[in-house]
Amino acid sequence: MINWPATIPALPLPNLPADPRIPRAYFDLIAQGQWPRRFFVTTTEPTSESLTGVSVHAFLAPGPRPLTPLTPDLVPFAQDGSQSFCFDLAHGGVRFVDSEVDQWLTVAPSLEAFVAQLTWQPPQLVAPVSDQAFYHALMVATDAELPALFDLARADKRDYLDWLPFLPTPSARAEAAFALQYMPLTPAQRKLLSAW
Repeated sequence: MINWPATIPALPLPNLPADPRIPRAYFDLIAQGQWPRRFFVTTTEPTSESLTGVSVHAFLAPGPRPLTPLTPDLVPFAQDGSQSFCFDLAHGGVRFVDSEVDQWLTVAPSLEAFVAQLTWQPPQLVAPVSDQAFYHALMVATDAELPALFDLARADKRDYLDWLPFLPTPSARAEAAFALQYMPLTPAQRKLLSAW
């Protein structure tokens, strides 16, 4: 699990609703960080993301912006747009729900089984991409995958430049040099990238 960088403003993620039926193991998991290194779960049928599965980008923490459960017994613990991963409190297990395409899949019999089956894969993003998916991709991408993410970001995610010092790789350094030479930067961005 990965923590969000402390000096970058956090995304305004929704929060997990208070429900005593949520497994204690979930809170132990997110105590290690909300952003999973292994994030791809295989599904029994194609999803709107992939023919073989779907990504979970950020686990939700308790807080002041709780999500409304999808049903009385389906409590989301990860959500990005129309896609949610939920605790099925009536039958046990973890369900994936994509409300945009009306897809409801059971993906694991328990939270522990869900976490165990998560795998890493190269982030494959296609515009338009949510902020949650993009910044999670920056956190888990290898150096070889970062240039494609930077190309995608230049059009509409200009604050990605603030992330470069947190990505201590040759690709991030090359992107910083490119930005300093060719991109219009705010004074704060120029100072940040010049100091790095």
